[in-house]
Amino acid sequence: MKRFKNLLLFSIVGALSLGTVSVFAQENINSNFDNVSINSNSANSMDDMIISIANELRELKNNGANDEELNNYLDTKVFNQRSGLDDYITGNLNSLEQELYNSNKAKGILCMANGKFAIEYAESNYISSELHNGNGDAFRHIIWNYGMVIDVGYDFAKKWSDAHENGSSGQPYIEKEMDLHNNSIGLNLGLEYPNTISHSTFISKSKEKVRNGSAKRIVDGRLTSTNYNGEK
Repeated sequence: MKRFKNLLLFSIVGALSLGTVSVFAQENINSNFDNVSINSNSANSMDDMIISIANELRELKNNGANDEELNNYLDTKVFNQRSGLDDYITGNLNSLEQELYNSNKAKGILCMANGKFAIEYAESNYISSELHNGNGDAFRHIIWNYGMVIDVGYDFAKKWSDAHENGSSGQPYIEKEMDLHNNSIGLNLGLEYPNTISHSTFISKSKEKVRNGSAKRIVDGRLTSTNYNGEK
């Protein structure tokens, strides 16, 4: 999983408290659907805003909004009030991701927000040398797909991660093979544990797959089972 053409969704968002509010599913939400709105003070850039919007979408879902309502919310209360945001998002997607995003923008934003989550937790749990083709890379793909399944369901999550890998240009075949394998582990975790909310659970179950060798990394040009190496 490359970084969506260096989309800065993956930079640290100070306003988001990862320790108490799930990036995947907000807990204990009591606000009403009609009262949800974007707080411009919580988003200092386009990238911060996307993370904020993803949390708004989760809140609406928890209050019963369906896909049509979520996308209508984006069109009427987000994009028309944030000039250039939709163009900014689409400008950082490959053609296959773009097609999926156009089919369901709410789910596309949630998938991108999960990508930010995955990068942040990979960087906080593994040393830098393991983040490209190493154990940290495998962890990132697993937790990314795990989270997407919780947010958007297995089918769309798989379509999105497949589109990301298949739409990437210049990626060596062995890296694509590794990424697709690790993505599948995360997708299956989402199916196995569909009610996951706790951050510690996302991290521990993803890390367990890395530790026990279920995932793949690249060592000396060959696919190799993952292990404990490089954990902080």
